[in-house]
Amino acid sequence: MSTDKFAFGNRISHFLVKRLMNFVVPLKNRRRIPWQWVSLGGISSFKTEKNVALIECVNGYLEIKLVSPTIWRVRASKSKITREHKSWATTEPPSSMNIKLKQERGYITLKADKNISSKNDILIKINEIDSTVTFQKINDEILNDEEKAISFGRYSSWSSMRKVSPEKEIHIGFGERTGKLAKNGKKMIFWNTDPTSFGKNDDPLYQSEPIQISVRKDGSAYGIFYDNHHYSIIKPKNDRKSTIEYFTESGPLCYYFFTGPTLKEVCKQISSINGTLPLPPKWVLGHHQCRWSYYPEEKVRDIARNFRERNIPCDSVHLDIDYMDGFRCFTWDKDRFPDPKKMISDLGEDGFKIIVITDPGLKVDQEYKVFADCIKNDYQCKLPNQNSYVTRVWPGKSIFPDFTNPDVREWWGSQFKTLFDVGVEGFWIDMNEPSTFTFKRTALDDVEHNMDGRGGDHQDAHNIFGQSMMIATREGVDKLRGNKRTFLFTRSCYAGIQRYSASWTGDNNSNWVGLQQTIPMLLNMGLVGQPLVAVDIGGFSLNCNAELLTRWYQLGIFYPFVRNHSAKGTVPQEPWSFGEETEKIIRKYIELRYQLIPYLYTLTWEAILTGIPLMRPLFMEFPSDIETYNEKWQNTEFLVGDKLLVAPILVKAVKGKNSVSRDIYLPKGKWYDYWTKELLVGGKIIQRDVDIDQLPLFVKAGSILPFGPIVQSVEKAIDYPLFIEIFPDEEMIGNVYLDDGLTKAFEQGEYSFLTFQGIDKRKSISLDFSKKGNLQGLPSTNNSIHIGIYDNRIPSTVLVNDKKLKSNDNSLENYWEVNTKEGILLIVIKNPEFPMNIEITY
Repeated sequence: MSTDKFAFGNRISHFLVKRLMNFVVPLKNRRRIPWQWVSLGGISSFKTEKNVALIECVNGYLEIKLVSPTIWRVRASKSKITREHKSWATTEPPSSMNIKLKQERGYITLKADKNISSKNDILIKINEIDSTVTFQKINDEILNDEEKAISFGRYSSWSSMRKVSPEKEIHIGFGERTGKLAKNGKKMIFWNTDPTSFGKNDDPLYQSEPIQISVRKDGSAYGIFYDNHHYSIIKPKNDRKSTIEYFTESGPLCYYFFTGPTLKEVCKQISSINGTLPLPPKWVLGHHQCRWSYYPEEKVRDIARNFRERNIPCDSVHLDIDYMDGFRCFTWDKDRFPDPKKMISDLGEDGFKIIVITDPGLKVDQEYKVFADCIKNDYQCKLPNQNSYVTRVWPGKSIFPDFTNPDVREWWGSQFKTLFDVGVEGFWIDMNEPSTFTFKRTALDDVEHNMDGRGGDHQDAHNIFGQSMMIATREGVDKLRGNKRTFLFTRSCYAGIQRYSASWTGDNNSNWVGLQQTIPMLLNMGLVGQPLVAVDIGGFSLNCNAELLTRWYQLGIFYPFVRNHSAKGTVPQEPWSFGEETEKIIRKYIELRYQLIPYLYTLTWEAILTGIPLMRPLFMEFPSDIETYNEKWQNTEFLVGDKLLVAPILVKAVKGKNSVSRDIYLPKGKWYDYWTKELLVGGKIIQRDVDIDQLPLFVKAGSILPFGPIVQSVEKAIDYPLFIEIFPDEEMIGNVYLDDGLTKAFEQGEYSFLTFQGIDKRKSISLDFSKKGNLQGLPSTNNSIHIGIYDNRIPSTVLVNDKKLKSNDNSLENYWEVNTKEGILLIVIKNPEFPMNIEITY
């Protein structure tokens, strides 16, 4: 009864705080869109300079730049535009291309000046009468048009535009947003905000990534990055013209146009200028456990001990703010953690890495060295009267370093040495919107910032405050650690954060809505460039329960980054918190996560090369399958890479039942039920009754998947083989990326990248394994490979590089055997040599 009362009281207090904040915070941060606007007007003059067209209009200036063959940049301003575009997200590649300009029939047309044209080449038309800009293909197919020319507030610094399309489009992307995958009909505000905790309608949230991706049901796509870090609003309408209205409070209006023509190509183009993720240590893909807060030291050791004694895999325990001395960054509470170095070392011997939280607020305390150094060097944010800006956060009265100052960034980065010296392996950066304990919930608008020497106030700096903090942290830790990889993740950021850090979605709720919205949120974050993203499994605020935690883990093990995290004052939600049966089910799925790590690590490697995310909407891989655009599947199913389809249970079971029924759409083609290996025909909807211990999971036929062993921590996999599982079809394909998992040696080619191809001719199967990279053998394994083919047929011969293998003799280094009960042909090869050919004859 006391637990029920506690839970009820927790919900009531949470509800009251949320209602207050939902009223006060928007009021304190409100911006008024102007009523009166002045458009660019007609074109007065124009000229080109290499890859840039400069256009003077009656009421302003327009600049259009060819950044690359598939990316254009448009800038507009009331006043003359400076040639340098200062972006906190993009790094434009050098270009030797020129623009070809032509004036005809009332338009100025621009295109890349090249000898050979393709059907996907882009032509830009600027109307001489009103300066509206149209993007179209050279075959006159319009991608995007302006219904209203770029305009400026008559009496303000605001800019706006209204874009339309000739076809109905699905507008996706936009980063961290609540609600459905498609944002048609949803107004979005881009102003980094700590909402205390968030539900399905909260907007804005912690991050600002104003990147629109527009997809048509023929599979074509294009993208627009509105690269202005000031307060902005985007309104995608749910109309036939796919109208998008964009408003930004200050600065020249700037956007990049990504020409596609496919969703994958748009993702590649975004990452080509916004950057890709530094490859994390391999252990980061394991299971992480956190709570606000684990202390004292014995509690941390007890959590780790429970994982090992219960045989539940886990690679990292995170320490929230209570490990610090009075919430002073870069310190330890000596009563709670008398010897953090020994604790971390002891846990490290058992396979645990420690990640600690760090906030931007520095306690006002002259005896606190970090604060004193910040003041001494004049590194703090200031008010216009040049007094330090002092606000309240966790330590009480606090200051913020001005991370927009390069000198401050270098100083801040050096502070992490004290944490590295005791063995900390990763850093979780929080409260960096910046969040304050005031009704405004952030810094005052007139707080001054350096802005890399240009100067500005907090209205200018707000959305990139977290970004600049992460730049400081990434540059600092990389300088301190040299060749060793360090994992960072942040709550707040601007577009392009993946160049420096991973992120997570902040303080979600422990309820079914909280679970449901994770799929569209993580999909959209991945599409705009963030491949390594996380949600607090089980939910952060409110109380979790056995059924919710079970279903959340079944979904959560497919998140790119897997962390269980909950708030102080809520019920415990470690995997063993709700009894043996729940623990058993959760263990099973965490073990599956560890088996999938070779596949997930390979996808992460591919993401840093291409920008294509790990979690993908169905229509990314099946763009010609019209049913994949159905809203029902957009928000309840997803792909992991191009081979696994996950259809989790997202609703509570009816009282008295232990199962939930759901519809599942399998895209066109053939699919295997992962658990039963039943072969299914796609292109249709199937229905499943799913018990509490089950998860609908499917593998695309023809997939060759790398698997790992069930281990308690990722680095233990070095004692086991690499497992390859083959789901036969006429043609089969797969790959795996292997390296040491810890250092940056891969940047010098120290890795192994294996590609698998196969053909099934019914009377024989031919498999070819090829290798790239300088590392020999199979790094991070015991240098043996176990190949499992889900096939009931019994071979007559198995040849490996023309050498015949014996069957059913596991005393040999190389052999094969058939498990008829499980329907699998197993081929074991120790110390394999590549290229390798396997011929199986029946």
